[in-house]
Amino acid sequence: MSVSNEADAPHVVLVGLSGAGKSTVAHVLSDMLGRTRADIDALIAARSGLTTSDLLRHDPIGFRRIEAEVIAEVLGDPTPHVVATGGGAVTTPATRDRLIAGIAGHPPPAVVWLRAPTTTLAARVKVGEERPLLAGAAMVERLEAQSQERDELYAAVATFTLDTATMTPYECAHAIAAWLSTSSGK
Repeated sequence: MSVSNEADAPHVVLVGLSGAGKSTVAHVLSDMLGRTRADIDALIAARSGLTTSDLLRHDPIGFRRIEAEVIAEVLGDPTPHVVATGGGAVTTPATRDRLIAGIAGHPPPAVVWLRAPTTTLAARVKVGEERPLLAGAAMVERLEAQSQERDELYAAVATFTLDTATMTPYECAHAIAAWLSTSSGK
């Protein structure tokens, strides 16, 4: 399946809670589409010199500022990317605006909301992973709270929603690629 790297093709941006599969699906989908992958958390770490966990723990406002800047830069790149955002990216109004309307001179991105029940998400998040907003024993409850806070925001930016609960990353990537090829990602 091929949705080309043509300049008029939209970026594909994956949003959703931790454990939804954004980074893993982005990796598979970028290979499938022949596009560059942009992992926003990795780009933030490279820019700040800190892990995203450390930056979130010590300067959450600075983290969201850098996150918004990095997302804007990626969306402003003329080469279409597959973008894995952090789960909280949609909490920043400027980022939501960019996910809905895009960046001037570029087509609006195709935003895919990857979602699954919070119990599924909690099972997918590896023990020992650095996820400071989920730290502690009550991971399902924290994911539930984030879901209540963010689901409306994800819905507002999404052009396609995919329930990943019973799908492999390859199946998710294939479903997104099929949607892109039939809808032009818009």
